[in-house]
Amino acid sequence: MIYRVAKWVARPFFFLLYRIKLIGKENLNHQGKIILIANHVSGKDPIFMHLIMKQKIYYMSKKELFKNPFVSWLVRWLGAFPVERGKGDLGAIKTALQVLNEGKTMGIFPEGRRNLTGNGVIAPFQHGTAMIALRSGAPVLPVYISPVRPFHRTYIVAGKMIDLKNTNFGNTKLYNSETVKEVSEYLRDKVLELKLQVKQ
Repeated sequence: MIYRVAKWVARPFFFLLYRIKLIGKENLNHQGKIILIANHVSGKDPIFMHLIMKQKIYYMSKKELFKNPFVSWLVRWLGAFPVERGKGDLGAIKTALQVLNEGKTMGIFPEGRRNLTGNGVIAPFQHGTAMIALRSGAPVLPVYISPVRPFHRTYIVAGKMIDLKNTNFGNTKLYNSETVKEVSEYLRDKVLELKLQVKQ
């Protein structure tokens, strides 16, 4: 209840401050286990995702955020759990799979860290997202976020749901490193396609 009220209060503020234009709203009407992926341009990206989705999103967040007691409480309340970046954190992957098994929405920024260049470039995706998608069988919802600045137009583009079972990876039984790499590149391409819908 408190979570919904907080969203109701925060949504108009953020939409006005960042002049958010949401494209593909019709693609957000999904329930059940979902992996939401997006490029990462600012620290506000998780907030944006909470505001556009009806259901609560559970995030992998960098371990450093949990050192401060208040920040740790806040991000956990928002559904975040820690991940040790760049080290193949199997514990975080296990938690993500558990979240999905419970029919919840898992949010991941596959670039692994924020891209602060402001040029809209999307870095290569780290492979944890692909591994989680393959192991869980959860559909993937791609989202593109344009560079974020107050009082400037921010575009958020939601793509169509991706079910890997309906792609060339659908019959994959052995999730070797090459398959995971190919799926990572495939998912990044889907986010890049959404970028083309944004007015430059």
